[in-house]
Amino acid sequence: MQGLPYDESVLIDDSNLSRLYGQKTYNVKERLTFRPTEQLTLTGRGGYFFRTSERDTYDYHFNGYSAGLKGKYAWDSGRHLELSYAYDQYDKANFMPDGARTHDHDYSNQQHVVHALYSQSFGENHLILGADYLHDYLTTYQFVEGADHAQSNIDGYAQFDWNITPRFNAVGSLRYDYFSASAMKAFTGRLALVYKFPWLTLRANYASGFRAPSLKEMYMHFDMGNMGYMIIGNPNLEPEKSHNFNVAVDRQNRISGGGIIDGVYSFTLMGYCNLFDKRITTVAHTYEEMPAALYWNEDGVNVWGIDVSLGHYFDWGLTLKLNYAWMHETGNVVFSQFSQPRSHALTWRIGYGHRYSRFYALDAALSGRSLGKPQSGHTDVDQGYTIWKLMLQHHIWRGFNLNTAIDNLFNYKPKSYYYSSPLTTGTSFTIGLSVDLDNL
Repeated sequence: MQGLPYDESVLIDDSNLSRLYGQKTYNVKERLTFRPTEQLTLTGRGGYFFRTSERDTYDYHFNGYSAGLKGKYAWDSGRHLELSYAYDQYDKANFMPDGARTHDHDYSNQQHVVHALYSQSFGENHLILGADYLHDYLTTYQFVEGADHAQSNIDGYAQFDWNITPRFNAVGSLRYDYFSASAMKAFTGRLALVYKFPWLTLRANYASGFRAPSLKEMYMHFDMGNMGYMIIGNPNLEPEKSHNFNVAVDRQNRISGGGIIDGVYSFTLMGYCNLFDKRITTVAHTYEEMPAALYWNEDGVNVWGIDVSLGHYFDWGLTLKLNYAWMHETGNVVFSQFSQPRSHALTWRIGYGHRYSRFYALDAALSGRSLGKPQSGHTDVDQGYTIWKLMLQHHIWRGFNLNTAIDNLFNYKPKSYYYSSPLTTGTSFTIGLSVDLDNL
């Protein structure tokens, strides 16, 4: 799919701004807590949500139901046990003006969740044991002929937080997951080490990952927004597995020399490597002569990166923040049309805050981001670009705040609009007034 070239036609809007579609929203919820003993706490909750969104030819009706029970028992010796059950349901339907239900946009998602967690402290060290059960049921017009699918997820995990010395900490964990819809199961683990030197902190982390495809990724089949573009699930998707490594150093300290640079500064440098097997993504596809996105597995992808973060908070009100990220993907990478990974990304923020009198204070921020060219090499998408934003908040008398902002300060306009294009057609201005009732 090619990008849409930019011209002034994107600013043409034939809609009637004087016509406002109405909606009604009702939301009721309650929580009750009962403590039969000093150690035992019981909590029950329930809620109902209803909203209608009105249109010329139909109305959307949304319903949400939720309920839950939780019990917590605390021993005096640093042991805690928690058991809970939660139910959530979300429904959506279309109705004609005469009240007849169309059934062409029916959607219903129901989830039952059982959770158990046990924790115990051994001096400065802590053990956590847990397990969860989730039953997920989904029927939607986004499936073929409005079919319904369900799956049960079961997991169990254990984690031990070991403070070996006052400077050295290690956290190890092991987890088991099972997904019934795809009959997939896996053990994953994590080991995190932290050593605090007097002048910086060193961190190292390893984690294995596992993600089974969701019901939507396996069975979705619908025309997105009725635009002639299909989203197609893949029941043959394999689980996504990964090995993730990162090492980081960070330092935070205060400068107190009585000079202009007095304040708190921070520095973080992190390098990482993520090794993926069967990473889940989407690829360009065709369905009955319509363009489509098909869920797919990438076979062997490695992601390497470096993140740098710098910050300084001056005592006299100025703040400086700078973040840089370098990322590179290797292996059998499938570049999805929905995202365009970029090797270089830079963000920054310059802020200043000061109270000038009892009746006026100012908070100002100049921020921006700069992205490099996409790694895919596509020329029909945004190449490298930079966008700035200026925000001013004027704190006026007794809780009145005047907020002004200029977004896309230097009027950047994409040459073509794509899935990952910035949502802008040029510079925009906003102004608003907020009132803090607590301060009146």
